Amino acid sequence: MRRAGQSHAGKLALGLLLSACSQTATRPAGQSSPAGSAAASGSAGTLAAVSGAAGVGITSAGTAGGGIASGNPAEPNPDGGSASGRGAAGSDGAAAGRPAARDGSPPGRGAAGTDGGRAAAGPSGSAGTQPTAAGQAGGPAASPGSPATAAVGCEGLDPLQTLRGLAPTDPDLAEDFMGYLSDLGPLTCAAAGTGTARTITQTIFVPPNSVYDGRGEKLTADSAMLRCDTSEGEQAEDQRPYFVLAKGATLKNVTITYPGCEGVHMLGDNVLDNVRWEDVGEDAASVRSYFPGGRITILNSEAHKAKDKTFQFNAPCDVRIERFTGSDMGKLVRQNGGEEFELKIDLNTVQVTGVISAVVQSDSPRCFIRHHALSYMFQGSGDKSDRVFRDIPPANVTEY
Repeated sequence: MRRAGQSHAGKLALGLLLSACSQTATRPAGQSSPAGSAAASGSAGTLAAVSGAAGVGITSAGTAGGGIASGNPAEPNPDGGSASGRGAAGSDGAAAGRPAARDGSPPGRGAAGTDGGRAAAGPSGSAGTQPTAAGQAGGPAASPGSPATAAVGCEGLDPLQTLRGLAPTDPDLAEDFMGYLSDLGPLTCAAAGTGTARTITQTIFVPPNSVYDGRGEKLTADSAMLRCDTSEGEQAEDQRPYFVLAKGATLKNVTITYPGCEGVHMLGDNVLDNVRWEDVGEDAASVRSYFPGGRITILNSEAHKAKDKTFQFNAPCDVRIERFTGSDMGKLVRQNGGEEFELKIDLNTVQVTGVISAVVQSDSPRCFIRHHALSYMFQGSGDKSDRVFRDIPPANVTEY
């Protein structure tokens, strides 16, 4: 049975696809169009068919004819849905992007304009909204977009199964990793916070390449459920984290209160932005030895009362800590002792006070530090300059 309104749109789109193919056939030899781009209109605006990696959508150009818009990276939907498609519209026009596929595949290309908006993704992994018509005057062609990395929503996702797929190939590390997963307990998959103060009873799993925006929420752990150590020092090793960030995931706009438990576990290629730890437990955030590691960025954040260390890195990482403040800590950064994997640390506009042991401590000859606008103050009296970068060869430290 044919759906109402389907016939007219389908015929119009088919006709324009044929028109686009005709224009392509007359293109001079050696001139090819980018994959996934729409046919540009030379005069009056037309409907441009756009093909993407996961499907086909239709955008509407302005009456003066727009150029060809390139695909932009898919953006994660904070409600746990798949990434939205993006297309530019004509001046004063609304968005003209195609809906994204359920699996968050990169968007295709839409008709260009100057003041385009964005087609939003539907809730819980559904496709984006239908594009609206563009403005009266088409704009210039958009510049090519960089390849998109698909965000993964929570709908139908098994967090533990997703994590099992990231097990290391090394047998010993794989065994440790699987033991870690068995100790995590149940996980709650989420890609957005509530913006309120609340108590959590399960570790929150943020899917690959997704952004968890707490919207200013303040989280407190149920001490029993997350096995938090509330004794002096809070250093028990079997505590559970507030968050586990899958590869490429971002955590922002969150305050973690006492007890800090295991803070945030980062599998690798993660960003922490505007995260505040009121009372650090075992660690504020860490990368374990059986995690992939990679690029770690910590921005606009603060941490206090870290009895031992604030950030721990037990796998190869390239770490950037920028615009960070901290107080009453044993160490700001610690590289796992007795290891020689490479760790690069960039400290930019960092201020720490009440330091006991070191700003950064590592006994690896492959720990390299760059720093700019670094301010520190140790507890007690006397010269403690040798503790700033403790056990790190001076040749490995650069101020810029």
